[in-house]
Amino acid sequence: MFMPFTTYHLASSLLVGVLLRGRVNWLSFLIVSTFLVDVEPLAKMVLDLPGPLHGLAHTFAAAAVLGPAAGLALYAARGVLRPLSSAFRFVGAESLGAYALGGAAGWALHVFMDMPLYPEMKPFYPLEGNPLLLASVDPLDSWLGVAWVYDLVLASGFFAYAAYLYFSYGGGGAGKAAAGLALLASFFASVFATGVGQSALLLGALVGIYLFYSALWGAAPGRGALLAAAALISASLFLLVRPLVFGDFEVFITSFVSNVASWYVPLVAGFALTWRALRRVGAPRLWLYTAAVGVATLWILVGGVLLAVALVGLLSSLPRRLAASGRV
Repeated sequence: MFMPFTTYHLASSLLVGVLLRGRVNWLSFLIVSTFLVDVEPLAKMVLDLPGPLHGLAHTFAAAAVLGPAAGLALYAARGVLRPLSSAFRFVGAESLGAYALGGAAGWALHVFMDMPLYPEMKPFYPLEGNPLLLASVDPLDSWLGVAWVYDLVLASGFFAYAAYLYFSYGGGGAGKAAAGLALLASFFASVFATGVGQSALLLGALVGIYLFYSALWGAAPGRGALLAAAALISASLFLLVRPLVFGDFEVFITSFVSNVASWYVPLVAGFALTWRALRRVGAPRLWLYTAAVGVATLWILVGGVLLAVALVGLLSSLPRRLAASGRV
């Protein structure tokens, strides 16, 4: 929560957006809440500007004025944004007012999420102070006291989005593939979480394995490929969780060297066996090759990033192809 553009804001936008999508434009709501408000602290950090990191932009007054303005700007760019809405099923109201309301609501949600954490915030400006601050001096004290609440929001947002995807595709193979990919991709958000969030997202990823590969199995029968794919993702999850839970980088490297035979061989073999099935159901080559490079370099930071990007890329394309083809 102490850096711009964290997945906590994304998750809260997904959770609340599922509920409000009939009244606001969901994508404008998400963009404003997740990215635009935190341009302020980012600019102050990068450009070394004076003033508190969370200043006037982090107020409800800004939400009332700048939020609708941001929504109207996004309405003007709706033609450019429409493919993104379609790819990730951010289906919501499309009127000018829905964009403006989405901008205002997204801005307000961001301010609300930050209020308990930052002493310098004046959310009810021009009034002084922050009545909902949970620590009066050190933001870290506040974070440690409410981390589990934010972790629950983090997990709930991704779970709600996965459930929405499942039903928006009408269940079946396409719904399972979409929900499974969303849960697998969301696991990478656990890097920002404490123990509660990591555990919840790991559980969600295991459910994602089942959903995605049961969909894949239906399209390309083969128990061996299914089991190999499950082994692949399970090994990947083990690798990613271990350094987060069990220690520092030196311990991680030692663990990597000592356990390479136990996880890397099934990782590569599982991905190789899964490749043909993914190609058979129409997975785009770009995301398959990105996933392959991610798997190959998973033991360093870039591998995890590439694999997460590949999963999001597959989410944007594969379920739609499955739904259109009717193959699962």
